Amino acid sequence: MTNPELNRDGAAVAADDRRAEPRFETNGSVVLRVDKVAIPARLLDVSEHGMRVEHMYAALASGM
Repeated sequence: MTNPELNRDGAAVAADDRRAEPRFETNGSVVLRVDKVAIPARLLDVSEHGMRVEHMYAALASGM
């Protein structure tokens, strides 16, 4: 049985960071556009069906 608090390498994983697909680390600048607002962000990693970015826009929540 796999411990849900550890990833495949045995490293600790946050409870909201248990994605099923493999992710590939990357970096770069991106611009998110939401309701005509341009939000500068930093690309952290990608998977086949998504991406993870870091931004400072408080009104933008995960999954939007």
